[in-house]
Amino acid sequence: MELSRLLRVEEATDVPVLVLANKSDVEGSQSAEGVAAALEVQGLDRELEVFSCSLVSGSGYVEAFRWLSARL
Repeated sequence: MELSRLLRVEEATDVPVLVLANKSDVEGSQSAEGVAAALEVQGLDRELEVFSCSLVSGSGYVEAFRWLSARL
């Protein structure tokens, strides 16, 4: 609910939003697409990306922060 409310703030529509879907190494975890669908953020008219990541394997974080830094 909080993310949904933040995404509707008019003054922040040009602020990029990065969602880190951690624990992607855990069996049965949601894909980035699944997380985006659950958060109902697909098709929004703004810079928003969901990245699967895992602190254990270290995957996903570099790509995620590159995406974010390219938009700041």
